[in-house]
Order: sequence, then C-alpha cells, then structure tokens
Amino acid sequence: MNSDAIKTQKEQSREARNAFIFNRVIPGVYFAFITACGLLGGFGIALGRTKKRETSVKLTQQKNATQLFDDGQRLAVRALRRASIYSMTGVFSLAGFLWLISGRPKTFSEFRQWTGSWLPSIKSKRAREEEEGRTEFESLTDLMQYLSDEDQKLKSKKKELTSNIKDN
Repeated sequence: MNSDAIKTQKEQSREARNAFIFNRVIPGVYFAFITACGLLGGFGIALGRTKKRETSVKLTQQKNATQLFDDGQRLAVRALRRASIYSMTGVFSLAGFLWLISGRPKTFSEFRQWTGSWLPSIKSKRAREEEEGRTEFESLTDLMQYLSDEDQKLKSKKKELTSNIKDN
C-alpha cells in the first residue's frame, strides 16, 4: 500500500509538472519568440526610416569621421528605441485583439482551443506518410500497377459521392 501511495504521488507530481509546462512555459516561450521576431522586424523598419530622415555629414575628410561615428551611434540608439516601441505595440495589440475576439478566455488552453478551431490542422508525420501512400517501387510495372489501383480507388469514391448526392 505504501508503494501505491508513492506511485500516485509520483503521478501527481508528473501531472502537475506537465500541466505547468503546457499552461505556463510553452505559452511564455511562444510569446517570447513572437516578441523577438517583432523586435527584429521593428528594428529593421525603424533603422530604415530613421536613416532616411537623418541628414548626416558625408565623410569627405578625416576630421569628419568622429562626427559621422557619433551620428551613426545616435542613429542606432534611436532606431532601437523606435523598434522596441513598434514591436511591443504590434505584439500586444495583436495578442489583445485575438484575446478579445476569442471571447476573453480565462486560460491559455481555452485560447488554444479557440485558435485551433479556425486554424488549419498540422498532421503528424505518420498521418502524412499514410495519406501519401507508397514511395518506393521495385519496378516500373509495380509503379504502374500502383497508379492504376489508386486511380480505381479515386473513381469508386467519386461514384460513391455522386450516388450519395443523387440519393439525397
């Protein structure tokens, strides 16, 4: 009986750990990844916009080199600030918009269920392999036989569907 209590305790701790990972860690990693992508994209856009607006002295003489370096540093800092603002605003507004239209779910699993209902499903590798059919053939005759069999299957399914439609 003591070993049963230990097993159930281990099972409970394992379930609690799995629940923590699926409800806290994975969503956190997901949003961190989205934020990082937004930050990099925002930095690129902000750097381009700031560089277009920035009028700096062209490097024509050696004494202008320090001024050009200072302008570049200032340009990068300004671009980083703008990128941070753009990316955070974009990520938070997208997440907030999705949260609002999903009916304000209380847990991440509810939000995941809602988004999973309208996003296309990603099939497992095994399901894709079963759906694709054979990929290796011994000879050309084997390949041709396989193609004719698959064609017959498709034709029979098509006839079945058309007969079902006519019956209804």
